[in-house]
Amino acid sequence: MTLTSISAMRCVCVCAEIFFKRVRETDEASSTFFVRQAVAALKRLSLRKKVAIERACDEYGVFVRGPGNPSEGALPPDPRWVGLGSRGVLRRDDKEATTASASAVKAHDEHRIRAGIAEGAGELGDAYPLECNFDALHGVSFSKGCYMGQENTARQHFRGVVRKRIVPFVIPFETADVVFERGKKIVNDRGDAVGEIIAARDGEIGLMRARMNFVRENLAG
Repeated sequence: MTLTSISAMRCVCVCAEIFFKRVRETDEASSTFFVRQAVAALKRLSLRKKVAIERACDEYGVFVRGPGNPSEGALPPDPRWVGLGSRGVLRRDDKEATTASASAVKAHDEHRIRAGIAEGAGELGDAYPLECNFDALHGVSFSKGCYMGQENTARQHFRGVVRKRIVPFVIPFETADVVFERGKKIVNDRGDAVGEIIAARDGEIGLMRARMNFVRENLAG
């Protein structure tokens, strides 16, 4: 995989106050509106602190480099999982940033999906942090206090009971004529709903949030 530019502002940490993610490329007017809204939200969080928040999208971007194409040092390892490669903010005129390839965006996205790592509101939705595997992705702390959802997160962790998880799946060729899309319900042999698809790519791979007893019985290999 080659270096990839991702037009987004986001952080994967349950302790964060706010999340930003551009889910798709948009026209210039929509992009400008998104940036204005993001800057306004950040300024509200600054309270009376002496900080300056301004748009820097033209000078900086978020870039990633896949695990098979290591960074030359400008990009730090992706904090979620070493297998995702490197990820960070660079100036757009940086040597590593200028080698970005638009075709690599899809390849990196597919690699993330195959690894079972969800991101963005469309995939994470209203799921609990442990359902999103944040405990395995350095995205949740069990020693820090006072964050939204801490009570439920701590209870699931210390009791060892997480009833649902986000997991990847591969669509077999014999079912290639079936439409797999986000929001589609997953049912067991008895017809009971056990989860739903939260991401699907080219009718081949995807992510589902499903009950762990169903995953263990049917998917875990």
